This record gives sequence, structure tokens and C-alpha cells, in this order.
Amino acid sequence: MNTASTEQNTSSLSKCMVELAQGRSCASIAIPVPKVQQELRKGINACEIDSLQHFIPIPLIIGALGLTERTVKLKVANQLKLNASQSDTLLHLVRTWCKLLSFFDGHCDLLLMWLDSEARALEQTQPRLLMQTAYGRNVLLKLIDEMRVCGIA
Repeated sequence: MNTASTEQNTSSLSKCMVELAQGRSCASIAIPVPKVQQELRKGINACEIDSLQHFIPIPLIIGALGLTERTVKLKVANQLKLNASQSDTLLHLVRTWCKLLSFFDGHCDLLLMWLDSEARALEQTQPRLLMQTAYGRNVLLKLIDEMRVCGIA
């Protein structure tokens, strides 16, 4: 695969991630799975965090990635790539954000208030804290699925 093709796939995945963060489409990524996996292994350019932070609060992003704000700024300034694990985590965070945003009918302000609330269903844990781990994000996704079934939306 040549460099131009690789950059095109990266920009397609990056564009897709920004669309997900905006809540435009949560259903699926229209890029073949092997290409997504390949790009995640190669790493997402940290500059994508600059685009994503307009939709997802930066503390959620850096918390999930396990990085400091300073480290992220350095990676962005030097146009470095996230490692494979961080890239995968970023994609999972963005997809979780999209699904949560969809649950709140695109009302980011309501989603942010909910993230900071202490949820009874989560044993008085703030949902924001669960956004930091894959396990926690999966718990949140399961919770909103259960809420949808119960008609709490």
C-alpha cells in the first residue's frame, strides 16, 4: 500500500470519527474492517484530537487515553501518532460518545449534565468517570440500551 493510499484511509477514518463525535451517524463505519484495523495499528494522528475536542470535552479524551493535556499538546504540535492501543481507545470513546449523544437526542448540554450527575443505576457513580475505561464505557452503553427498552429515553 502506498503512502497516498494510507493517508487517504487515515483521513477517511479520521473524518468518520469526527462525524461520529458530532452525532451524525452511530450505526457503522463505512470503511472496510481490515482497513480500519490496519489504520488503528498504524496509529491515528494526534492532530485528530484537535478536531474531536470541539465535540467531546478534552478531559474525557485525555482521561480515556491515559495522557496528560501537556502530552497531548506535544503530540499534536509534533504531529505524532497515537499508539495502536490509544487509537483503538479513541475510536471506542468516539463511538460511545455518539451513542450517548443519540440517546440524548443530540442535546450535548443534557449529556454533559448527565455525565456529571450521580446515577442511581450506577451506584451513585458519575458516568463521566466510567468514560475513562473500556469496561466503564461498555457499562454506560448497556445502561442506555436498558433505559431505551424501559422507555426512559
